[in-house]
Amino acid sequence: MPPKKRRSSPGDLEHHGRVTVPRGSRDPRVTPRAAEPSLAERAKRYERGSVTPAPSSRYTPPIRSVRFRAGWHKAVGAGLLVLGAAIAILNDVMLLGAGTTLLPGGHSELYLILGVGVAGYSTWWFGWFDRER
Repeated sequence: MPPKKRRSSPGDLEHHGRVTVPRGSRDPRVTPRAAEPSLAERAKRYERGSVTPAPSSRYTPPIRSVRFRAGWHKAVGAGLLVLGAAIAILNDVMLLGAGTTLLPGGHSELYLILGVGVAGYSTWWFGWFDRER
């Protein structure tokens, strides 16, 4: 047979949000705060810094992914970037220069598109758009 439940009269309890405490209790540990913590209390929380939990057998910390590109990839990317910028700049210099022909066929907007395309393609060699692992 289960034990009898303790009964209390309705006037014996005070309700504070979700917490019910005995009426007349002035113990600060029992009575919940109604106001937000002060700035000084918030500052004390952040002074302690971030606390890292102890590793457990059920938690695997995330592994930081490091993108690795070989040195020759970076060299090819740098060369293509310089080549693309040079094509675009030489095309504009021909427009400003008086009768100088630096690229075959003279000044053309297709050279600008080619230069931007080559420079854009070099970003793949640098690994700028590699996915995180």
